[in-house]
Amino acid sequence: MDTTPTASGRWSVELVEHPLTGQGGARRVILTLVGGLFGGLGGNGPSVGDLVFRDVSTARIVHRSPAGHVNEAPDMLHTAQEELLTLSPARFADEWGFPAGT
Repeated sequence: MDTTPTASGRWSVELVEHPLTGQGGARRVILTLVGGLFGGLGGNGPSVGDLVFRDVSTARIVHRSPAGHVNEAPDMLHTAQEELLTLSPARFADEWGFPAGT
């Protein structure tokens, strides 16, 4: 039985931005600009980074999830941080798509 009252006792989350160097980085910059300036991608560009979930006791990465476009990423991070404080580990893992036993 899990005695941790909320998921924050088990995991942490951070936004890790994708590097903007090299061919992949240049492509992301261009798509973000086109999407943001001209609405070519519904006003959105590609994901700017990943939400990285870590085990708080080992700092091991247990899950990665695309953080969304530049306008969406801060909100997704905030939502994940809030849910860490309010949801049980099983519910949190289910919401974010990774096994609770991770």
